[in-house]
Amino acid sequence: MASKSTQERIRHRWIAHGSDWAEFEDLLLGDRDGLTALRQAVDDALTNGEGDLREIDSPFVAVRVLDKHPDQGKKKPSQGWFASICIILLAAFFILCLVYGFIRLPDLFK
Repeated sequence: MASKSTQERIRHRWIAHGSDWAEFEDLLLGDRDGLTALRQAVDDALTNGEGDLREIDSPFVAVRVLDKHPDQGKKKPSQGWFASICIILLAAFFILCLVYGFIRLPDLFK
């Protein structure tokens, strides 16, 4: 069982992602002080671009405003396209070998 000081430390100004607990899986959790600090950090981020969360017990370091989604504008790797072309060419080669083998098959029984 956790000591009283540990319980007090955990309970004072905290937020957490609920993925560690099945019943809170898709939630952002926190005590009143922690969520108030999060709200202040969000307000700071909207005003200054970033809000600090280091003063509370949180897996998050800060809140930041971005103009576009981090995935937007990234170039997609061409490996998927290249691999698809290679697989198609390899399949065509095997089909060609199969057809040629069927054409040559009667010659084996002469």
